[in-house]
Amino acid sequence: MRNYRAHSGCRWIGYHVGSSVRRCWCCNVGYFECDSIAEDEVEKFLMDIEGVEEVHDLHIWAMSTTETALSTHLVVPDGHEDQFIYDIREQLHDKFEITHTTLQIEKEFGDKEYKPYQGLE
Repeated sequence: MRNYRAHSGCRWIGYHVGSSVRRCWCCNVGYFECDSIAEDEVEKFLMDIEGVEEVHDLHIWAMSTTETALSTHLVVPDGHEDQFIYDIREQLHDKFEITHTTLQIEKEFGDKEYKPYQGLE
């Protein structure tokens, strides 16, 4: 079992499997665990942004030992300009060292069947 700590606070936990003399191949089996980014702090940060009424489907994970990704849905009833997304992306990078951000902006979240599944009702 190998445990690598990256500067992002994420740790690769898993196994390195095999190699061959003729053909070099390897496979890392495991996952990245991020313990330096508190999801609840990121959610609070997003909820505190003017115009954001709801945050759902928030996911944070390590893409590698140096890159952390985030994807989420933000409910912004009044809509937004592109700069709104750019500003959030920059702030997430500065505050949490998140390097890859995907934001889905919605004017409303009215999926009545999906909300209970996500614990939103």
